[in-house]
Amino acid sequence: MDAQSQSEHPIGKGISRRTLAQVLAAGAVAATAGTPAFAQQTSSMSEASPQDYVRDPTRWGSPEVAALFPGFKHLDMRTKGAVIRVR
Repeated sequence: MDAQSQSEHPIGKGISRRTLAQVLAAGAVAATAGTPAFAQQTSSMSEASPQDYVRDPTRWGSPEVAALFPGFKHLDMRTKGAVIRVR
């Protein structure tokens, strides 16, 4: 027997190893597809105002650089365990 016919050798009631592996893989995908994400939900979100750039340039950057990008926003997303700063 060659490698091809060995992998197609039936196990039990006519199920080949390849079919068994495909069924197990499909079951694993189906089991995880419907579950919700375990990521932390954002509890609050704040956007930097022009006063924030003046008050705390280390955190938000300088007002001069912020003025170069008029549509650009700095966001703070607060979760239970962290503050995520998005620029």
